[in-house]
Amino acid sequence: MTEDTQRDAGEDTGPGRQRGQRRARGWIVALALLGLGAAGGALTTIAVDAGAHGGWGHGFRHHWHGHATDAAHVTERLQQASAWALGKVDATEEQQERIDAILAGVVDDIFPMRAEHQAHRRDLMAELARPQIDRADLERIRTAELALAEKATARLLDATVAIAGVLDTEQRQQLVERFEEHRH
Repeated sequence: MTEDTQRDAGEDTGPGRQRGQRRARGWIVALALLGLGAAGGALTTIAVDAGAHGGWGHGFRHHWHGHATDAAHVTERLQQASAWALGKVDATEEQQERIDAILAGVVDDIFPMRAEHQAHRRDLMAELARPQIDRADLERIRTAELALAEKATARLLDATVAIAGVLDTEQRQQLVERFEEHRH
């Protein structure tokens, strides 16, 4: 019987097959964690630093370690960061208040998604710890996580458009220039 025939018949082919299974399982774990980490990481860091790059958002996630379990705290920190950034472009108090309300709404909508993301991660770890990997279950988890990421990023796009609508063209250009200066 050839090796392919043995595999098709479901027979064990010895130590070589076991090493191959372990290696394949290792790749599955790595790819699953990478994929879910990318999507899920986006969700958790969005709630923590609203996707900021450089300037007002630089380093915020480091200061928030362990504090992102409270939506009010995240909202407060985002509003502090926003006040700092908007102060650099001479935003009015009314603009600041409108943007603060937008940021609070984003946190209210996205922060609760962390629990769902964490549940997906627990499901993934449980599935990967089983003796037999069920591709259908992994696909269900992946699909759910992608749907969650889609929901979060769509909400962020809405907030970005709303914030852009509060600022005038010159203020937006100044912010873009500042972000580009501090981009890594």
